[in-house]
Amino acid sequence: MIDDAVVITGMGAASALGTGLDAHRAALFEGRHGFRAVDRFDTRALTARLAATWPAWDGRVQPEPGRDRDLAATAAPFPLDELALVAAREAWANAGASGDRRRAALVLGTCFGHGFSEFSPVSERVAAGLEIEGACITIATACAASTNASGLASDLLMHGHADVVVAGGAHTLLRETFAGFSALGVLSAVPCAPFSEPAGTTLGEGA
Repeated sequence: MIDDAVVITGMGAASALGTGLDAHRAALFEGRHGFRAVDRFDTRALTARLAATWPAWDGRVQPEPGRDRDLAATAAPFPLDELALVAAREAWANAGASGDRRRAALVLGTCFGHGFSEFSPVSERVAAGLEIEGACITIATACAASTNASGLASDLLMHGHADVVVAGGAHTLLRETFAGFSALGVLSAVPCAPFSEPAGTTLGEGA
């Protein structure tokens, strides 16, 4: 139980606004949204071109799928664990986490995993990157994944199953996701404005 314990939290982030909390804070104060034209795959046949992609992956291209290249292989230039680890390491450092790594856990939320096929393996790679030896749990409950991951992390702490938990979500933007939302007719051709105009969705990636 953690009723009488000192709870220390740390955050980490990577998104279209940049890498690290300082980059996100600066974007917030400057009013920058990070939306720009997608260049990692061809969008000419789709209803929109804008998305929020991580600048660290600029210049990488998603290959076309084929008989000898499944979706996980086409996602190779954009490994979900690479993105997740950037944010997780910042969170770990900001929390000043230490102690027995066997008593540390990871709860990772992801909508599509890596290439729509690797879910638990991504979490295992993130845990290994952090040298976490305790529970390693993957939550794949669509848009609620990272929220559910945070809730489960709280339960692990409250019931004494772990002393430290790294929790959050990560998602990469691939052609198939973009095309699916385009087919639904929900993408906005210009930067979306939640609760205002224009209506529609602008997709992004981050951790």
